[in-house]
Amino acid sequence: MKDRFKTRIFDKTTNTMHYNDFVITSTGYVAKLERVNLAEAYNKSPELWNSENDTLFINQEDFDFDEKMIVMQCTGLKDKNNKWIYEGDIVKDINIPSYFCIVEWIKGGFYLKSTVSNSFLLFDTTQQEVIGNIYENPELLEKYYEN
Repeated sequence: MKDRFKTRIFDKTTNTMHYNDFVITSTGYVAKLERVNLAEAYNKSPELWNSENDTLFINQEDFDFDEKMIVMQCTGLKDKNNKWIYEGDIVKDINIPSYFCIVEWIKGGFYLKSTVSNSFLLFDTTQQEVIGNIYENPELLEKYYEN
């Protein structure tokens, strides 16, 4: 269950999802990790360095995730296609293709909130697949929230 602590981040400034290129600091900020070529950074002879000498550095600009970044936890579960399920994912049941749910964290647990009714469902990962998420694929939910 170690994968239960995976996270991903949606950057609202660039509309991109990040999985492995960030850290969350102890002060509650999200910092991007960037690969830096040390030979270039220190004006050394490039022939003396190779990619093994590249290092990941924290970008000095911190981002307040309440304003610019949205942090989403992994449920620790995989869908029928062996894809990780995260908070904010849009999930469909393969037996009812027009019925979508949104993965939400509520009162200490993950639930599937129905887009059709105001109800919550249990996970049945053998019958469910992730078809997108609410940040990168909002068009999947538009017909349910037009009113």
